[in-house]
Formats: sequence, structure tokens, C-alpha cells
Amino acid sequence: MPRKRKISTGTQPQPATSSTQKQKKAPVSWEKDGEAGVSSIRVLLDCLVAKLNNLVAKLGQQVLNSMAKLNSSLTKLCRQAEQLADQAWPPS
Repeated sequence: MPRKRKISTGTQPQPATSSTQKQKKAPVSWEKDGEAGVSSIRVLLDCLVAKLNNLVAKLGQQVLNSMAKLNSSLTKLCRQAEQLADQAWPPS
């Protein structure tokens, strides 16, 4: 059996409003929504700052480790260059 066609009237019927429906609460600012003086935005910002500080500390340690390796490699190369220069001097 074919489906019945809906006839569009151009406007959507609105559901009946009843007195039992919940009223929408007024929006509360992030600065004023917390308990004991700690707002949601403060909690979020503190979390982000803690993660950022941790990341900066890790990156700083990686930079220090890389600089130490670079210093060691350059020192080794300089010694090798001095040895080669000593072998080549005096010119024959």
C-alpha cells in the first residue's frame, strides 16, 4: 500500500505550551558561576596554564640536552681538526 502524502501548509505547527514545561534558566557568566569564589573560567585557565608550564619545562629540558650534545660534538670535531692540522704542519 503506498504511503499517504503529507500536505504542506508552509508553516510548522507549534507544540502546545503547558505550564508544566521547564522554564529556561537565565545565562550565568563564567566569572560568577562557581562555588566558594572559584569560577569555571578560573578552573579552565588554571588547567591550561599548568599544562603549558609542563610543556615549557619539557621543551626547555630538550633544548638543554640538545645544546649539550651539540657542544660535545663540536668539541670532538675541533679536536679532530686540530689533530689534522698538526699532522699537516709544517708543510713539506
